[in-house]
Amino acid sequence: MKRKIISGIKIYCFCIIYILIVGLIYSFYLMKTNNNSNQIMELVMGITTYLLLGLLYANMIHKRGLIVGLLAGVFHLFLFQVIFYLIGNSFNLQLLPSIIYIISSCCGGLLGITFKKII
Repeated sequence: MKRKIISGIKIYCFCIIYILIVGLIYSFYLMKTNNNSNQIMELVMGITTYLLLGLLYANMIHKRGLIVGLLAGVFHLFLFQVIFYLIGNSFNLQLLPSIIYIISSCCGGLLGITFKKII
């Protein structure tokens, strides 16, 4: 049980570091080019994050990659929405990006069971 909790914490830390690095690079890009935020770039960053999340969770469990990816994607999507709501923004759940994120998490889950255990 302790091993699974430690693996889950490692996955969260890895995903947070990944999000911070990609967000930092993207913010520097926006500052240097004086462009506005691009919806497609935000969607691509979210897709890669959820793909990585599903991949790591399915790799940790190493069974039922599609279901693990689906559960991880749905759970984290609602977790992020609750965090944004508690910060002060409205509960804004957009349907199309949410479906795309969940599908990318499912694909990551399918990919995660094909590799050797990473974490």
